[in-house]
Amino acid sequence: MRFEGNDITVNATAEEQPDELLVKGSHARERGLKLPLIGAVAAQSAIRNTEASQDTTGWLKAQELANEKLPSAHQGYTDVLDALNEGCKSKSRVEVRDLKELKAEFKTWFTPERLAAYQAINPNIPYDIIATPNIEIGRKDIYKVAKAFGKDQPHETSIYDGFYDKYTDEELAGTHPANCNKFMFSLVPREYTPGVEGTVEEQKDIFKELHDKHPDAKVLSVFEAITRWYTLRAQGEKLTDENTFDLTHIRHFNLPKKRVGFFWPCVPRLCVDDRGEPVLDDSEAGDDDSTRISVE
Repeated sequence: MRFEGNDITVNATAEEQPDELLVKGSHARERGLKLPLIGAVAAQSAIRNTEASQDTTGWLKAQELANEKLPSAHQGYTDVLDALNEGCKSKSRVEVRDLKELKAEFKTWFTPERLAAYQAINPNIPYDIIATPNIEIGRKDIYKVAKAFGKDQPHETSIYDGFYDKYTDEELAGTHPANCNKFMFSLVPREYTPGVEGTVEEQKDIFKELHDKHPDAKVLSVFEAITRWYTLRAQGEKLTDENTFDLTHIRHFNLPKKRVGFFWPCVPRLCVDDRGEPVLDDSEAGDDDSTRISVE
């Protein structure tokens, strides 16, 4: 049915209209009259209800898709802690939480607002879910986890430790154990975030604008980026082909610039290169580069 009134025109199906309005609408058409405003308002209300129903359906589908990714996220989380616990005495081992606990915590964390923020920052780009252990961890243990990952790659992990040693444990870890959550979730784009290319200073300016609009926007920490390696492997990614670098590369422009010797100031950059070598490297601050912006 087509309602017109007060310069408002709305199309709506018969199923969406109350019987009383359908009768009045039929009489109005027979007499060649326009419906009063109440008819248009009722039609608009019906359409809003339909849109709300569609939004609910879309959110349910998004939840289903996210839940399908959780086993891989949990496996990545577990593999990180297994690598960390390797060779440790029982008292110093970190407890590995089960998938049921992860799902319960994720259910609270994953909201329509977070998903909307991700989609605004990374339009039409699929995402991975990572669940980083929300623990206090130092750089040596981060190196340990990174090196353990390389044992199952074609090449061992390469770490520019002379550069990474200049950062604090907190800067490299990026975790928040004080909030008592066991997992630190992130939605991570599988492609570079559009519009964030540039030098470090340019990227910082772009990110500030993004973060002002979307406070959940973030750059993964070094520890989180390594957790993502494990999660990608758990998803069945080869991490040895020509797409590997672009899938894993993250420039951590949010961290302070550091200089080693007489070299230019740099920031951390993590990737697994196309030969399958995991790399904790640096990126010159003045170079143009891409990165990915996640949602926490």
